[in-house]
Amino acid sequence: MLSAYPAVFYFTRDFTYTVEFPDFEYAVVTVHRDYYKVLQEATRCLAERLYTLTICGEPYPPPTPLQKLYDSPCDESLGMRTHVVLVSVDVEKYAKTEYKKAVKKTVTIPRWMNDAAVARRLNFSRLLQRALLRELGVPNGEARKRRRERLKVWCGLGLDPREEPDQDV
Repeated sequence: MLSAYPAVFYFTRDFTYTVEFPDFEYAVVTVHRDYYKVLQEATRCLAERLYTLTICGEPYPPPTPLQKLYDSPCDESLGMRTHVVLVSVDVEKYAKTEYKKAVKKTVTIPRWMNDAAVARRLNFSRLLQRALLRELGVPNGEARKRRRERLKVWCGLGLDPREEPDQDV
């Protein structure tokens, strides 16, 4: 789902842009000299802030109407100009590309353990994920629920659920 929030861009005398999102309790701020890079950074900052609220189970704050924020002329006392830009991001898409990527890990185990696990045809990745979930205190029910939801989507597309990529437990 696409989320959009107004961002106030400040252009300072030292030729840098500072961006602030007024809708968050703790201001999300980024500084850069290149406008396009600061816009990318602002999008990343917004995505991370919204993703953090999502995983903490907190609601998103309502965006401030643009009518309340406006472009202001150069403020000589502060030495900066401001303008308002609507920054949008698809938080779920961002999370998939940045946080839900599978990461390859190399582990060392005794040979006898490897031989026994291979003989039982254990999936090392799945086993490690389950062990980490248990160690981190993440309930298995949530993982199973996510998998069931993914399978519904997978089957809804007419694909074989046995071929469904299993990136999490």
